[in-house]
Amino acid sequence: MIVSRCLFGISLVIAQASLELLLFKSSAGGQMHLNYSMAMVFQNGGQLLAPLTASMFLIPFGGSGIFYGGSAIGMVCLLLWLTLFIRKSFRIGVIFK
Repeated sequence: MIVSRCLFGISLVIAQASLELLLFKSSAGGQMHLNYSMAMVFQNGGQLLAPLTASMFLIPFGGSGIFYGGSAIGMVCLLLWLTLFIRKSFRIGVIFK
C-alpha cells in the first residue's frame, strides 16, 4: 500500500512537471506569467474541490460512488486531452518534440 502511494505521488509530480513544460513551451513571451497563474488557479481549485466532490459522491452512493465518480471525471479529462492536444499535434505535425 505504501509503495503504491509513493508511485502514485511520483507519477503526479511527473505529470505536473510535463504539463508545466508543455505550458511554457506553448506560451508566448509576454503571456507566460498569465498562463502559469491560470494553471495554478485551476490546480489549487482542484485541490480545494476534491474533498467536497468526494463527500458529495459518498453520501448518496456509498464508498463505491467515489470510484465511479472519479472514473467518470477521469474519462472526461482523457477525452478532453485527446481532443485538445492530440489533434492539435497532428495538425501541426509535431508530437512531443
